[in-house]
Amino acid sequence: MNIVTAAAREARSHSTVTTLATGGVHKHRFPEGLEGTGQVAISIRLGGNWARSLQTAHFPRLIVVAQADPSRDATDQIAEDAEDRAIAVLTALDHVFHRPTREAVWWGGSGGVLVLGSQRETEPAPVNRPNVKSQWFQCVYDLKVAQ
Repeated sequence: MNIVTAAAREARSHSTVTTLATGGVHKHRFPEGLEGTGQVAISIRLGGNWARSLQTAHFPRLIVVAQADPSRDATDQIAEDAEDRAIAVLTALDHVFHRPTREAVWWGGSGGVLVLGSQRETEPAPVNRPNVKSQWFQCVYDLKVAQ
């Protein structure tokens, strides 16, 4: 199983994440048509390596992006809550992905990936997306994964 698939499965296995990410947890990109739904979705992808080593481990960088469309009331008035909702789901994911004690954990269940360490590299930061009402925020995690 690849790292992105394992990370997505691990995220989906936590009810706090799935409750907040009403638009789902996706690999590599977001589904079409999230704008105007009032939902929050997560996209997980790799973003290169943070270290080079001759050890028997990989050091991938995991990029987690939350896209939050603003909620709407019964009269279709847009609330200004998208940023708070994006940060809330990233905070929930942080409990899954940020493991500073470096204890080994299997992501993705049976046949998953053995993660030897995972540390948040960045706090949630806005992603500039012109001409959209939804808010995009991302976090970056540095992993150490067994080969």
